[in-house]
Amino acid sequence: PSRLRPQVPRRASHSFLHAWLFGSASAAAGFMAPPLGLPVVSGSRTAPPLRLRMVAGDLLCPRSMEVEWDDGRGERQRWSSWEDALGSCWHEAVKLLPSSATDIRVRFFAHAPGSSKAWPVRAVDRRSDCAWVQDGAEESEVIWLRTGRQGSRSASCHRGVDAVFELRGPLHRCYVRRAWNSAREPHQRLAPWEWWEDEASRPALEQDRALLEAADGAAPLDVGLGDPQLYYVCTRKRLCAAVRELLVVHRQTLDGLRDLDARMTGQWLSTNTGNTASAGLGIASAVLLFTMPPVGIGLGTCAAVASGLTFAGDSIADYANLSSLRAQLSRDAWNAFIAAELAAEWLRAREALGAAMPAPTA
Repeated sequence: PSRLRPQVPRRASHSFLHAWLFGSASAAAGFMAPPLGLPVVSGSRTAPPLRLRMVAGDLLCPRSMEVEWDDGRGERQRWSSWEDALGSCWHEAVKLLPSSATDIRVRFFAHAPGSSKAWPVRAVDRRSDCAWVQDGAEESEVIWLRTGRQGSRSASCHRGVDAVFELRGPLHRCYVRRAWNSAREPHQRLAPWEWWEDEASRPALEQDRALLEAADGAAPLDVGLGDPQLYYVCTRKRLCAAVRELLVVHRQTLDGLRDLDARMTGQWLSTNTGNTASAGLGIASAVLLFTMPPVGIGLGTCAAVASGLTFAGDSIADYANLSSLRAQLSRDAWNAFIAAELAAEWLRAREALGAAMPAPTA
């Protein structure tokens, strides 16, 4: 109900929507070319984007994930986490793709610090305790998604993709230890590349359908097919409904950042207090070791304990804060990517409507 939501002036709301939608959506899209459309699945529900995640099983070497896919126009698109310094790090990476992407190829590389040279991650048989795959020569790990080539060893034609790849090993012996697609339908079989023996630690499906449900509730996408005018109206309603829901997500992200700032302030105060106390005890211990050795040894022990507890508490707090921040930013980027696809769909509908209008006569 409108009375439960804060009222925003129309002009301010328009500029706020434009800045948040197209600014964050463009950042979330990364190197992706504009998608060609949002496929409709059963029940006129819009399919969610595809997500590929590389996670670290250890930190023995820097790694990168390279993705290539067909954008639907006969052109191959490419993205590498090593070249995307903004959205990736040396050991983990996330890539979102439009739900219309096909012929997706995923490869991994190990890098030497301070060098531009990269080595392909070697292929292993994850069902045989990660034994090296040897076909006359060392074989690199290549995973195909949504190709329909069932005869290929690494092929997969799952409708939904929310894949996680866990990498381990040093520079020249890096491999994908575990891989799992949590978006796979229950009736579908495991792909040849999928294997995650520990059910308790298997990645869970992380798909926020708030924007998609808002768009589908505003206007089904398949209603206006064949009628440019109706199709334009439907895409406009879908985009407006999604943007309103995106504002809610952005507000939650801002609230989370404010809460994180407050927690980090308290953590900073506690850590500095502990460091100051341990430093004071250490100085007193150094002085008393020459005059009262037993007391000096006791103070030194207290200083070491205080320093260790401070470091442990700071590390635990950092991990907890980082986990919650990652979860909220991931949700924000996911929904911004969906809004970008809906905006692209609306632009295409507007272009189609303009092309269908009769030319003015002199």
